[in-house]
Amino acid sequence: MVVPGMSAAWVSQLLGRDLAGERPLSDDPAERHVVVADEFFVTWMTAPVPAPHSGVELLEYLTAQGFEGVPTFVGALEHDDHVVATVHRFVADASDGRRWIAGAPDGAALGSTTAALHTALAGLRRSAIAARSYRAHAVDDLHHLERFSDGDDANTVAAISPTVLEALDPLREDRLLPAHCVHGCLDLGHVLRHDGQLLVTGFAAGTRADVDERTLPQTPLVDLAALSQSVDHVLHSTDPAMVAATVDALVDSYGDQHSVDRPVLHSLRVAHELRAARRASGHASADLSGAIAALCRLIE
Repeated sequence: MVVPGMSAAWVSQLLGRDLAGERPLSDDPAERHVVVADEFFVTWMTAPVPAPHSGVELLEYLTAQGFEGVPTFVGALEHDDHVVATVHRFVADASDGRRWIAGAPDGAALGSTTAALHTALAGLRRSAIAARSYRAHAVDDLHHLERFSDGDDANTVAAISPTVLEALDPLREDRLLPAHCVHGCLDLGHVLRHDGQLLVTGFAAGTRADVDERTLPQTPLVDLAALSQSVDHVLHSTDPAMVAATVDALVDSYGDQHSVDRPVLHSLRVAHELRAARRASGHASADLSGAIAALCRLIE
């Protein structure tokens, strides 16, 4: 539990100088984002993660690469060989993508920023991964939904399952996809806009399983798929007419710097929603219905 004064004390210890003043970003008692001395932004882990933390490794690597598309990384707070929080320079007056995208759906800027991120990460655990592995996970997620959905959601899943499987066909091919470490949890909530520049955050976000998964090389198209679906979800609720154009601009801009296999990308977007739906299944949550609705839009 994050108690008042804890963030300032830990950051003071990290930097070796006394800092005073802190404020959470909301009145929520569970808030884990705290601004210290109006200089530093502390993100506390939902649960401590054994060091080395893959998100911290990514941030240190990006810093060494000179990548400027992230808020300046200051360091990690550790206790008993576990990472308990990360510290960045505080970017005042920044707006996350879920807010600014509705007023300025700039898919091209999202694409170029994501491409630059992947250029910086391209040397970290460069490898290759079988396309079939993504299909296998997606099919498993679909079967889970078929077994455990109920009510209207179950009827919808049953109706779309054959078409969903067809949409995954590009991942059937016996081929290897270029891979390296990627963000792994990229959505609009992790893309800040400040003074016209986009900054990527959220490298330490997610569950312990998410964090562990980021140590594995993946096709960078998983980030592009996740961000495309985030655009779909946010704009569908505010300006549905802008979804297709914004996603197209995102992919086209990304494609100016990196190769994009569009059928594979579409399949990975479907796989992303299947995973989101599986995680939401079993809960009385709008997230499940939202993911199923997004699947329906993808296979239209």
